[in-house]
Amino acid sequence: VHIDDLKNQAREAIMEDPSKYYIFLDLRAGQLNPEMTSGVPRVDPEQMKKGYLKFMPPDWAYLISNDAFSGMVFLDELNRGQEHVLNSLYQFVLDRIVSGRRIGSGCTIVGAANLGTGGEFSGTHTMDSALMSRFSVGVLVADADEWIEWAQESGVDPNILAFIKSNPGLNFYAKGEEIADHNIP
Repeated sequence: VHIDDLKNQAREAIMEDPSKYYIFLDLRAGQLNPEMTSGVPRVDPEQMKKGYLKFMPPDWAYLISNDAFSGMVFLDELNRGQEHVLNSLYQFVLDRIVSGRRIGSGCTIVGAANLGTGGEFSGTHTMDSALMSRFSVGVLVADADEWIEWAQESGVDPNILAFIKSNPGLNFYAKGEEIADHNIP
C-alpha cells in the first residue's frame, strides 16, 4: 500500500508510530518542488521579531526523522529534477538531514537516473557530478537473452518482448560495454 493512498487516520497512525512497518517512499525528482524537500516557512511572529525563520518539514521528512522509522527513500529520476530541487537534496543525501531534521539510522537512501540525456530521453539532464559523488554509483546491466527468458516466464506483454527481440543490442548495454559518455564515474 502506498502511504499516499491511505485515508488520513491510517496515514497519521503510521506517521506517529512507524515502528510496525518497513516503509518505502518513492520521491520522483522530476515531480518535486524545493519546498517538498526543504519544507515551508512557519510564520511565527515571535521568531520573526528575533530575526529568524523556521521551516516545517514535509510529511515524509517528519516520518523518516522518527527514530522508529525503518525503510527506504527512493529518489527516482534524479536527472529529471530541476536544478534547485537537486540542490536541496545535497544535505539530505550527504548529511542525512532534511528540513533541519536528522534522518534516523533505519533509513536507507537510494537514487536512480536514466543514463540517456536530451534527445534519447526527453526532459533529462546530465547528472551533476557533485550529487552523484554522494552515492555509490553503479550501472545495472542486464543480459538481453536472460531478460527475455525472464520476461516470457513472467508474462510480460508480447509487444514489449517483440520490441526487445527486434534489436537486443540497441535496447541493452552489454556486459563490459563502454558507458563513459553517460557521465558515470
